[in-house]
Amino acid sequence: MKYKFTLFFVGLWLLCSLTSAQEIDNSAKLNLYNDLLNTEISIINQKETLKLKDVKNKVIIAIFWASWCGPCVRQAMDLQIIKTEFQKDDLFLIGLNADPEDKDDIYRFLGKRKAPKSSVISGSATADNKDFLKALKQNKFNYPLGFVKEDLFGSLLKVSKKDAIPQIIIINNGEIKEIYVGANRTEKIQQNLKEIFAQK
Repeated sequence: MKYKFTLFFVGLWLLCSLTSAQEIDNSAKLNLYNDLLNTEISIINQKETLKLKDVKNKVIIAIFWASWCGPCVRQAMDLQIIKTEFQKDDLFLIGLNADPEDKDDIYRFLGKRKAPKSSVISGSATADNKDFLKALKQNKFNYPLGFVKEDLFGSLLKVSKKDAIPQIIIINNGEIKEIYVGANRTEKIQQNLKEIFAQK
């Protein structure tokens, strides 16, 4: 009898712990959603800023990227395929960079800030990065890329639990539907979007 009593309370404790963890996760997810929608995004090659709360009735995909991150660069460039494929659908795609040092380097590369003699980007760029930066300079991306404050990435870490980039977030109907960590996610995102738009 004592054994069953102990098992009952252990089970109850586990259930309460899981429920508490779920509540924390949901709270962190809601905070991330609100932070994403209300953060001010300074768009590269544009004067005006943007807030995602002003993007109405769209499925939103946001990728956290950095120009020094090879997998980010490849994934950011691959997402252009998704933008083209779903251009007739209600899709809004945006790139978010939360690295202030990368912001300085990119603006130097674009000629918007004075570059030191040993620029980080020009000294260490890979072939992928050079193509990416060239497309950025020529304004050839088919979706906007911009900068946000570092604390937005902090909000993301509380949900994804992964201190890595790229991270891709899909938002639909007022909630975060999916977070992908790492590159080579294009096919999964395409499938996810097909399912979302099939239900609309």
